[in-house]
This record gives sequence, structure tokens and C-alpha cells, in this order.
Amino acid sequence: MNGGQNSETERLSAKKVAQAVLSGRMGVLKACRELATLGHTPGVMSEEIHNVFVGADSETDHLPIGAVRELWDSEVLLEKDREIAEMEARWKDRVLAACKKIVDQGP
Repeated sequence: MNGGQNSETERLSAKKVAQAVLSGRMGVLKACRELATLGHTPGVMSEEIHNVFVGADSETDHLPIGAVRELWDSEVLLEKDREIAEMEARWKDRVLAACKKIVDQGP
């Protein structure tokens, strides 16, 4: 696969994740982890947009998001879930705005 095809595949994946966040099907922090990775491919999103996802991911990378939660103690998860909720609230507006820009950019 050449770089252009890879970039297009990653761009479409980023758009799907952004749409999932905007429709409420995916949490803000889970999306940031995925979009921070997808944004490393040139042409997927602007540096400004990518920095939003990288910032949120960096600030929350210690929190159990996704399948890894199965490995955590349920009592510890209660505490971490409060922190996750706080961080989601802190980043929500910036992430939603960045996701809207991804969805609004070309086909």
C-alpha cells in the first residue's frame, strides 16, 4: 500500500471515530487515544487538531479506557471512573470542536 492510500485509509478512520464521538457512540477519551494515533499519518488532520487529541491522550494515558478495564480491580475502577468523568468534562468542548473539523473537511 502506498503512502497516499494509507493516508486516505487513516483519514476515513479518523472521520468515523470523530462521527462516533459527535453522535455519542464513543467516549471522548477513548476517541482521543485513537485519533492521536491516526493523526501521526501525514494528511489525516492538521497539526492544530492533532495536538488536541495528543494533549488529552497524554494527560489521561494513566486511566483505564477500553478493554484494559477488565484487568483492573473493581474498587479501583470506581475511583478511576470519577477521574475519567472529570477529564472527559475538561476535554469535551475542545475534542468535540476538533471532531467537527475532521468531519467537515472534504470527503
